[in-house]
Amino acid sequence: MAVFKLQSNIGDPSFADVFISEKGLVKLKHLAMTATGNTLAYSLTSFARLLEVDKGWEVVDEEFIERIVQLIVTHPLVNILRGAMSILVSIVSHPHSSGRASVHSHVSLFGFQALKPAIAIHSQFLEMLVSRLSSADHALCANSLQLINSLMRDSIISESEAEWPKFIKRLQDLGVIRAVYVLMQGSALQDLAQPLLEFQSLTKVLLKKWRDFL
Repeated sequence: MAVFKLQSNIGDPSFADVFISEKGLVKLKHLAMTATGNTLAYSLTSFARLLEVDKGWEVVDEEFIERIVQLIVTHPLVNILRGAMSILVSIVSHPHSSGRASVHSHVSLFGFQALKPAIAIHSQFLEMLVSRLSSADHALCANSLQLINSLMRDSIISESEAEWPKFIKRLQDLGVIRAVYVLMQGSALQDLAQPLLEFQSLTKVLLKKWRDFL
């Protein structure tokens, strides 16, 4: 019950500060690493909301990221997948949303680079991520597309001229454009408007980069 209530309070920065000062962060990470079922879902959602207010970075490390990537690849429960994807969106977007990498985090790299060691272990990550775009759960579709957008944006900005085309081609080969097209024809357009518009914007940027690249 305590973790369930934490979800609605931890997005308040003043509450988050008290929570961290009372050693709650270490306990929350432990739950994210070890819990199952609803307790795991509540823990992941709480952690995601903590990162959204730019707190909790000091316990984000490679082991934690590998656990989150593993959940996305292997876990079937929607409420767990939503929280896991939200965490990765924050990690991938961190340099661009905050303008800096946190000095407290154990992860020396943010963006797509932070995920690469975990993706090397769980090679089905991108395939599973694209497949989630076909979920009957609209919120999960939105989370999946937000994460894809974050990875695309960071790849465009941070990856070398040799690397970003490979990543984008991999997404294309997995059917991301077709999957997004299907979403745009569906009944959940209003729920997905923001990530769909962002995907369209990123696609325009990519087309320009492709022309420059070629």
